[in-house]
Parts: sequence; structure tokens; C-alpha cells
Amino acid sequence: MIDVRTAEDIYPALREIIEEMRKTGLEKQAAILTHRMINVAWTSRDELFEELVKVLSDIDATQGVAMSAPLSSQVRLVLKTLREVI
Repeated sequence: MIDVRTAEDIYPALREIIEEMRKTGLEKQAAILTHRMINVAWTSRDELFEELVKVLSDIDATQGVAMSAPLSSQVRLVLKTLREVI
């Protein structure tokens, strides 16, 4: 898993999270994240990050048990970093 320390680390970490979600059967959640990151036009980085906090928080709350420990930890680390930069 990617070490997330700065805002620049968030994008590759999210790509890795999406890939892991697809591998573990969390296709719907991976599709939602992909849609938010690629298909939606955001007016600012902060707007995107605020939406990603909502989506990742929901995934963590509803799918936390279904995720592997490393994936769950990575989701929480990205959430923490997102909250620090917005």
C-alpha cells in the first residue's frame, strides 16, 4: 500500500484502493470512486476531496467488514489525509 503523507499521495493511493476493491468483489464501491474521480467535473480540488471524504466514509462504515485489513487501513489513512487537507 502507498504511504499517504501529502495531498499528492492521495491520487495514487485511491487508484490502488480502487484496484484492490475490484479484486475483492467491491465492484460497486470501486465504480463509485472511479466515477467521482474521473467522470465528474469538479470546480476545485477541495470540492473533489470533500466528496471523496463522503464516499470513503460511507464505504468504511458499510463495507469495512468486507474489506481486508490492509485495504481498510488504507481507506482510513486516505480519509485522515483528506480531512487534514480540506
